[in-house]
Amino acid sequence: MAPLDRQRQFHMLLSDEELEMLHFLAEYDGLTASDYLRSLIRRECTCGGLFSLEERRRYAKTGARDLQLLVEAKRAKLRKKR
Repeated sequence: MAPLDRQRQFHMLLSDEELEMLHFLAEYDGLTASDYLRSLIRRECTCGGLFSLEERRRYAKTGARDLQLLVEAKRAKLRKKR
């Protein structure tokens, strides 16, 4: 799979304790802090209650490129409900 083109940056203010916890969790998983946060976001979107089982299976089959499409479709559905 081709690497994703990451051109966006996100800066976050953390306490010393929160930063230490982030580095601990990332190291525990064998990741950098940035990779850990990206994996956490993807895990929450695909394994949490946000997407149905069918949507998660489709994402698992098609890969990261479809995650954006799934998120956009879910946002559209949520907007219609409001």
